[in-house]
Amino acid sequence: VTLGGELQLAGSRATSERLFLRALMIDARNSAALIGRAAIFERAGEWVQAVEMLEKLLVIDPSNAEARLRLGVCLRRLSRTSAARKALEAVTADLTSTWIRAIAWQELALAAVDRGDLGDAIRILQQGVTSVPDDLHLPVLLASTLDRQGRHRDARLAIRAVLARLAEAAPSARFQYSEWPSGDLAAARERLTARFPAAMAALDAALRQGVEP
Repeated sequence: VTLGGELQLAGSRATSERLFLRALMIDARNSAALIGRAAIFERAGEWVQAVEMLEKLLVIDPSNAEARLRLGVCLRRLSRTSAARKALEAVTADLTSTWIRAIAWQELALAAVDRGDLGDAIRILQQGVTSVPDDLHLPVLLASTLDRQGRHRDARLAIRAVLARLAEAAPSARFQYSEWPSGDLAAARERLTARFPAAMAALDAALRQGVEP
């Protein structure tokens, strides 16, 4: 599965997908392979297949915040608004990653805009700005939504606040979301590294036994 992750990072979708599928044939609970395949499906716009992978992963690891975020995003793309909102709202309470929370707030606000509820979108964005103060995309969305609601002065104030903080901007949450998932792959690499000494010792013992007269 780690090779599949490396090939995924290199842009070899077909080969990485085959390796992830092979890993799942060996171990259907392989979280790195599940989220790896889900990300491939998501990038290809194959939302149904992505949701299937992510739901399987969340049965195995309910605390996987990135998987739940990606599930919420894919469900929203499928217009399954109630399920999407439930998944995204759950992620906003997660304290392990600020970029994951930022995307969840953004998606919730965009869903409110899509249904024409600008007031709810503004409320969500204000909560998001408080929850993830380092994210600059949230106040930009807030300014845009305020402007659409006709609150032009408030929108200008929000934009000025963003401009004053551009020099200290953290990496974009959207950029991090667009990257291939790496957390589960990193955990898989750590497990392999931890097992390596014992595996080498067992191999050495087997070889020694094989050459004895």
